[in-house]
Amino acid sequence: MFPRPLAEAKNTVEHNIAAQERAHSVHTKSALFVSAQWGRHIVTHHIKSSIELEVSIMKSRDDIGAKVDSSVNELKIIHDLIEINADFADTAAFCEQYNFPLGHCGNTIIVAAKKPPGKYCACIVGGSERLDVNQTVKRLMGVSRLSFASAEETQNLTGMMIGGVTPFGLPAGLSIYADEKLLALDYVILGSGSRSSKFKINPAELHKVPGLNFVVGLSKDG
Repeated sequence: MFPRPLAEAKNTVEHNIAAQERAHSVHTKSALFVSAQWGRHIVTHHIKSSIELEVSIMKSRDDIGAKVDSSVNELKIIHDLIEINADFADTAAFCEQYNFPLGHCGNTIIVAAKKPPGKYCACIVGGSERLDVNQTVKRLMGVSRLSFASAEETQNLTGMMIGGVTPFGLPAGLSIYADEKLLALDYVILGSGSRSSKFKINPAELHKVPGLNFVVGLSKDG
């Protein structure tokens, strides 16, 4: 067989290169199409999951709100409901924004035992006080190691977010301790179960809460 003329060989090479480029282009477009379809699937799935999560959170908030309202009504707690911006739910921010003294705002704090684990209690102290975790609370709980519960632990246990935790509607059997100093106040501001409102009550109303005990020395000066 005689070798092909140079021009014919050149045309053949160019033809083969063009064919490869067309095949690569088709493959690339196909891959991009599949990628785009998969991308849309991921985005759609993400949006659906986000919506489902939001609906679940809203339902959970409605459930805990109903539970707190039921507890307050059953216990006949005399109170005022203060509607607030959730961005100012944390005690210091609330006091500054709405002009309430820090000492009149009570924090309901969940404490978690670490040794042995799995035991919790709720403690209520004034905003200008520090909870005596290492001595008084440790003695009350009868454990050797403990710490403040994390935001996740708090929500899993109570259904409430930090900044909205209230002594009303807490799980049955959970020990609740309130600082005896609160009884000297004419009123105290407490969480309502939601970050969007607060309860204003006379501290003596807390005597109505089952399982709640006032404790001397629960707090130290902040």
